[in-house]
Amino acid sequence: MEPLDNELKVIIDLHTLLSPEYTKCPLTTKDLKFFAYSFAELLRARLHQCLETGERRKAESLVSEIQASMGGIAQPLLDKLRRVILSERRLFNREFYKRYPPRPRELSPSEAYEKMLRSMGHSRQR
Repeated sequence: MEPLDNELKVIIDLHTLLSPEYTKCPLTTKDLKFFAYSFAELLRARLHQCLETGERRKAESLVSEIQASMGGIAQPLLDKLRRVILSERRLFNREFYKRYPPRPRELSPSEAYEKMLRSMGHSRQR
C-alpha cells in the first residue's frame, strides 16, 4: 500500500513528538476531544474513499498502518485515537457490507439435497 496519507501521518508524528511534553503540560479534555475529532474526520474521509471504490483491503491496510505508527503517543491521546479507529472501522464495515453484501456460498451436494427435501416438506431422518 502507498505510504500513510500525509495528513494522518502529520497528526501521528506531531503527537509522537509532543508526547514527552505531555507530562509537563497535559492536554485538557477539550484539547483531547478536538484532536480526536480532527483525526476521526481525516480517517473517515480516507475510509470513505475506500468504500466508494470497494477496496476493503486498502481500508484494512490503512487502519493497520495507522495503528502500527502510533506507538509513541501519550496514553490519554492514544486511548482517544484507538477509540476513534475502532468506531470508524465499525462504521466502515457496516456500510461496506450494506453496499457489498458477501456472496452466498455454494451449497454442497448434500446441503442442496437437504434444502430440496425441506422445500418439499420432507425431512431426512438421521
